[in-house]
Amino acid sequence: MIISILVMAYYYYYFYFYFYFFREYMFYYRNFLSVFSRLNHCTNGSFLIVLAVLFSSFLTIMDIMRDYTNMIRVRNMLQSSIDYALHNDPNELSVGTIKQREMLIKKRIGYFLDSNYKGTLLTKEQINLIVNQSAVSITERSFPPQQFHIHIELHNTIQLKSLILHMAMNPKRDFNISQRKSSLYKKNVALMTIPFTWNGEWIPPSLVANFIVAQNSLPSDLKTENVKLINKRNQFLKMFLSKIKEDNLCIAPYHYNSIVYWSEGFFIYRLPFSSTIQSTLGSSYAKQYSTLWDRKPFNYLSDLFDGDELHSKKLTSASPCFARGVRQKKFMLIIAVGNQISDRKNSPEYLKMKHGCALMGKKPMDEITVYSLGISPDRDTKRNLIQCARHPDRYYEIQSYKDIAPVIDSLDRNISSVWNDGFSIYDE
Repeated sequence: MIISILVMAYYYYYFYFYFYFFREYMFYYRNFLSVFSRLNHCTNGSFLIVLAVLFSSFLTIMDIMRDYTNMIRVRNMLQSSIDYALHNDPNELSVGTIKQREMLIKKRIGYFLDSNYKGTLLTKEQINLIVNQSAVSITERSFPPQQFHIHIELHNTIQLKSLILHMAMNPKRDFNISQRKSSLYKKNVALMTIPFTWNGEWIPPSLVANFIVAQNSLPSDLKTENVKLINKRNQFLKMFLSKIKEDNLCIAPYHYNSIVYWSEGFFIYRLPFSSTIQSTLGSSYAKQYSTLWDRKPFNYLSDLFDGDELHSKKLTSASPCFARGVRQKKFMLIIAVGNQISDRKNSPEYLKMKHGCALMGKKPMDEITVYSLGISPDRDTKRNLIQCARHPDRYYEIQSYKDIAPVIDSLDRNISSVWNDGFSIYDE
């Protein structure tokens, strides 16, 4: 009720101002024309008097228009400052204490005003005054995924030139202009699948009944001739997983046998210790392949590459990866070793890769950002990996163990740059 009254008062104030301005403007405009039409009938002395009155009316109109224009400029300036502070790199606004984040917003406001209005509309002292008088509040909403609310209110005082507006609004000729805005931030969940061959033996015996994996249809790593390449791949993956800082990035090992379904945008996953398969597909596909999604610190994925037996306590719930009302940023890191997806090898992996990547090429899916990695690849495998990534800048290559760390750093920077827009912003 109070908010409704305040809103009505706000609109009433502006309606009164515009009505008053229009009425005064039309009065002076009619007076200007009336006086001007009678100048031909005036004597020299009367002409000077009428001209003086006419000139003062003209100056009054100009003062009103100048004040009104200045009000609009200041209001737009404050609004642009708020928009810049709220919408620029929302990921940065989610890190640190409440006090640190509020100070960051004020710093952004000061930077924006200094870069765009210093020397034209504002002095350095006026900028500091706006920043110091700003009201910023941040409220955390829920976890996970992270949600928070930011409210910003800015004020600036201008000097009224028009005597009419001065008398109507503020006897001190100081007119306060304020702008406020609130935004709600919801952290998007990122999903990354890592397609490669694996034998499916990672499931602990105690949990076999809880998961469906058709192991007979999954090509095994043991079929890859060069064991050193597999070791190099596993070392990369373990180092890469430990490098990831994002809590809301969910990763799953995904088999080449199912890459085509990713290209069509479907996700197969299972909640730990649940008999219900969460799927957009029918039961026939669920019998073919399903997997678990793991969140930081990616315990069971690390154990998979170490060859250790898993334990139930290390499995994490997949529900935060598929939270309702939260958008998903989708990534895919395709890994191939040696001639694994070479045309000449004509392996099952190659056939699945060609089919899946061809579909993604015909129907580009912007919601899935594809990266590819070749571990000492041959020419055909490298070409196919670049084709799947659809951009050479998203292709990485490791020839020796010394290449692993630089590739991880570069890949981490690329993913982080995409991750920076990992918040959905809802302006209120």
